Amino acid sequence: MAITVKVNVYKANRMAVCHTVALDTYTVLVLSRMTFDSTLIAMRCVGTARLSLSLVRHFMDMFRSSAIIVWSTLLQPSPALRFYCDGEFTCNIWNWNPRDEGTFVLDHIPKTHGSLELHNLLLSSTSSKLFQIFEATRKSEDASLTMKMSAVRNFVLEDGATLTSLTFDRTHLSTISFGLAPISTVEIVLPVNKMSSGCTSIFVTVCLLLWSTVVPPSAALRFRCDPDYTCEIWNWNPRVEGTFVLHHIPKTHGMLQLYNLLISSASSKLFEAFETLRQRFKLTLRVTASALRNFVPEDYARYKSVEFEKTHLSTFSFGRNCSLLQLRIKRSQFSHLPKTIGRLNALQELTFSHSLIQAINLNVIAELSNLTFLDLSRNRIHSLYFTGDKVLIPNLVDVYLRENRLRSINMNLFGTMESLEKIDLSHNLISVISGSLASSRLTLLDLSFNQLHTLDCCKWSIPNVYNLEANAINSIRMKCFGSANLPCSKH
Repeated sequence: MAITVKVNVYKANRMAVCHTVALDTYTVLVLSRMTFDSTLIAMRCVGTARLSLSLVRHFMDMFRSSAIIVWSTLLQPSPALRFYCDGEFTCNIWNWNPRDEGTFVLDHIPKTHGSLELHNLLLSSTSSKLFQIFEATRKSEDASLTMKMSAVRNFVLEDGATLTSLTFDRTHLSTISFGLAPISTVEIVLPVNKMSSGCTSIFVTVCLLLWSTVVPPSAALRFRCDPDYTCEIWNWNPRVEGTFVLHHIPKTHGMLQLYNLLISSASSKLFEAFETLRQRFKLTLRVTASALRNFVPEDYARYKSVEFEKTHLSTFSFGRNCSLLQLRIKRSQFSHLPKTIGRLNALQELTFSHSLIQAINLNVIAELSNLTFLDLSRNRIHSLYFTGDKVLIPNLVDVYLRENRLRSINMNLFGTMESLEKIDLSHNLISVISGSLASSRLTLLDLSFNQLHTLDCCKWSIPNVYNLEANAINSIRMKCFGSANLPCSKH
């Protein structure tokens, strides 16, 4: 039971009023007149226990020189451990004390769930090693950790930790140390109080973007070319070191791989020296584990393949008449497909995976007539929509939408994709399928690991190549696939 009281706090012979003070069950705060510049006053009382205002004042009269936080279980026993995993791939743990209860609870987290939220973690200091079991089974996934309303004061992200996102919300965190880990985002929500004539509490969100690969300031530029016609460059800062390194790439080598490129914005002009000496080559550019946020392939850029992985890319502006055939962007900060992607008339393969995309406007890619491969897996996509009246990507052969957050799908979207052979919609949250699907070329329709209960296939005309594993289907209305004259039947 929460109790709200009004406490008078005296500081420098002036009275300030803190309007809401929550009393916590197993916490007693002893307050004084000397320490209220930025101290959050939080008292709570749980269960049937009550702390009267007079008792609080009594404590204040006894201890006027310091603020003491006393954690105890005198009022009632510690709250019980609770554990719950939802359908959004998030597991929640409440009131966990690893010192007493060990880490057994982490063994019960489904491998499909990559987000862990801890409420009232009963530790004052911890590190990413505590969550090794959670991390180890998700090496190919984006694993995130959130701590809320906890007493944690110190956290250490160890070397090699695979967590990609950390969030601390309403904790006592004062120190955090980072090892060499591929962390991409840290979010810390801090309570900030201002005490003057009143007591105000606000929350400030501090977002720290830490590069995927943490390199000491003294890390030197490295350059190597191998017999496979690939040249690799590490820790290159073009603003400081210029482009001289590109002039040392052998003319026989047409693939350039960059690690930890030390700029936040670039265009294809940066690699002009690499391009101009290789007019007859199919050029490939790969950027990995870098701080890059924006990239612009200029007009007439000649790269055939461009790949970005583990970057902070969120914007991409394509010039005109680019000859790009393959575009692969993985583990980025993109929230939507770039609007200028429709300019890539020659594009054959498009991958945007392990990113933050939530909705797909298919109008953006509708005119990519040469596109044969589309991979949008492992994003946060909850909707697909198309408002045009043109034929939609007629030459598309493979489309991958697995491991997103789709709850429904209209098969009419695939109706004009006459060359389709594979549709992967597995590992979503799909419970409703509407529309019709007709394709004689289809070799795979994967609907496994969704939330389907019924399936109406009467308007479908496809080979018997669908996968419905790990659903809860109790009714299927169907006809013999590929035979339009047979009546529907219920199974």
